[in-house]
Amino acid sequence: MTTPAAGRHLHAVPDLPDLPAALGEVGDSTVDLMRGGVELRIELDDIEPPIWRRFRVPANIALDDLHLVVQAVMGWGDRHLHQWTRDNDPRARGLTSYKPTYAFADWETDEDERDEAGVPLATLLTRVGDTLFYRYDFGDCWDHRLTVEAITAAARRPECLAGERACPPEDCGGTTGYELLLAVRADPDHPDRDWLAGHADAVDPELFDVDAVNDRLDIQSRATQVFGVVAHVSPLVATVTARLTPTLSPDFSRALIDCRLDEPIDEIPSDAALLLDAMGVLIRHAAAGITLTKSGYLPPSVVGELRPLIADTIGESNREVDHYQVTMLREYTRDIGLARVLKGRYVATKLGSRCATDPNLLWRTVAERFPLGKSDADHDYGVLELVLVAGGVIDRAGPVAYTMSALGWRAGDPRDSMGDAYSPTRRFFALLGVERPWKWSKLPPPTLSPTVRALARTALLTHR
Repeated sequence: MTTPAAGRHLHAVPDLPDLPAALGEVGDSTVDLMRGGVELRIELDDIEPPIWRRFRVPANIALDDLHLVVQAVMGWGDRHLHQWTRDNDPRARGLTSYKPTYAFADWETDEDERDEAGVPLATLLTRVGDTLFYRYDFGDCWDHRLTVEAITAAARRPECLAGERACPPEDCGGTTGYELLLAVRADPDHPDRDWLAGHADAVDPELFDVDAVNDRLDIQSRATQVFGVVAHVSPLVATVTARLTPTLSPDFSRALIDCRLDEPIDEIPSDAALLLDAMGVLIRHAAAGITLTKSGYLPPSVVGELRPLIADTIGESNREVDHYQVTMLREYTRDIGLARVLKGRYVATKLGSRCATDPNLLWRTVAERFPLGKSDADHDYGVLELVLVAGGVIDRAGPVAYTMSALGWRAGDPRDSMGDAYSPTRRFFALLGVERPWKWSKLPPPTLSPTVRALARTALLTHR
């Protein structure tokens, strides 16, 4: 899989008055193509019945922005390299191709290759019937033909008008592999059904919903604006968005919109102390000093006070060894810098002693220390978790896993010392009772209260 090396953001292409105007008829009026719109038909080559879309874009849209639109209208996941050409014959001599900026950093390029960034569509397509070719994924080689069907009045934003049939699955082996999937899907006795049934049955080749496509375009447009301001308002989130695009992980983009990072931080909620009650109790004990057991655990008296304040503890035992959640709370309180172990005693730091009597300071301190953990994977996972919590997403496991994959993480990566399933940030939210309970839990699925969303949002905007 090829992952973009840097975030891509839609940008406005300025008017170019020095370029020759390409004129087209719109009803009884004539418009300047550089200031108007273009209605395009895009179709996948070598697939019957055809998979196609009709959509409208501003004529001066840049190729790198058009790439994001094509991904959205077709239904691709923006996981691979792509290029634009005026001719679809790879043997054509002197064929100029346009590729994404990151391609020039990662691979050797030929003299006929150009950066797509900022290249207006109207400099390549000037009249009805002109064509442009788009290849996505140099392994599966999905070739698309874009044809100008009409020149229209100004288009404020991309819009899908019509289409037929679903986009093929990513990484299915190109047109040959896709045909095999359809054959297996149609034939219960197909010889390859044993190993392809799951993939084939998941394909609905006739599925197309123009409203869903336009919803995706709308989310992409709004997410693009957020991506553009993130670097200024949240350097923490920018460490992730710099390696994503608005189309790469729609769930993440949607949550990022709902984070409202462009708005000031709200006042600390009135029930902030209740959310962090267990940690507050622990550091108040630590301010007076806690003598640990010979095994380094908290004494039963303290465990007995903490246990009812932590979600999903099991049983009535007051021994820390029976409640891993208490151990996690003790360790996270230390990692955040609120307590330390000194000569067999668990004692509050100067900051912890201040937080013991100031719930608002405790709130701000915890928020500033997110994401928790030491590895690069812990950092990325923690940022994604914070964005999804702040965005109000209850079931976060799937979106986080998908976005971690989009960021290039794989199971067993040597840079990942813990693995995303053991993310300290995720486990901290479990301690607060806002993570989905373990499968054996008798508790109902948690809700994301405005308070916990405010904590995650504060973390995104105040991280140090």
